[in-house]
Amino acid sequence: MLGDLSQVSLSQIMRTMAQEQKTGLLSVWSDDGIYRLAFETGYLVAAIAPKEMISLKQSLLTFGVVAPEDFASLDAKVLAEQALGKALTAAQLITAQRLQMAFQEQLELACYPLFMQTTGQFRLSQNAPLPYDEMTGIQGDPMQIALDGLRRMTASQFGFERLPKPDCLLQRADTELPAVPLTDIEKSVWRHLSSQKRLKDLSRYILASLLDVRQAAKHLLELQIIQQVTEESLVI
Repeated sequence: MLGDLSQVSLSQIMRTMAQEQKTGLLSVWSDDGIYRLAFETGYLVAAIAPKEMISLKQSLLTFGVVAPEDFASLDAKVLAEQALGKALTAAQLITAQRLQMAFQEQLELACYPLFMQTTGQFRLSQNAPLPYDEMTGIQGDPMQIALDGLRRMTASQFGFERLPKPDCLLQRADTELPAVPLTDIEKSVWRHLSSQKRLKDLSRYILASLLDVRQAAKHLLELQIIQQVTEESLVI
């Protein structure tokens, strides 16, 4: 199935996938590449950003969630027919919390941004093999995900969420935390912030969702408790 987002919205597509319990790979063309959303019997099971962005395996390796030798120990035949997350869980190499965070990161990087697009070609391939190497084993409700995506789009359009980019680098403006009221996650972001650690990496490190970390960083920037390392690190 081919189409354009100017004629059929992403939320409509996701509703159809859920209601008709479809399985397939939805490719969406964007300015920065091709995004892919994988569905299995009506559930969203993976969201994959363009090739130059980090894969699920790379994400898990980056912070030592899973060691290279652990991946090597997995049966290739099993990985060819089973979600990577399920294989890791069966081998007791990862926790459910870590997998949930990895899935949420996929949504933040490769699904929610698509709700900002009003045009762009898409293609649904129902015969395409599922990308097991990018699947956490978590089944997301497309209707709820679409609702979350639309909420983010609305908030962004009205300027409520001017958030630091997931890839931006920030650093503390002082060596001591000022005596101002902060939430626990804001304190955690400040304590673990590093000019060498991107926000998406920090979220994995402190076991918090990427959205929560970006919101905390936004508030800390407004208070001038932290500062930008890279230029143009804020987006609407």
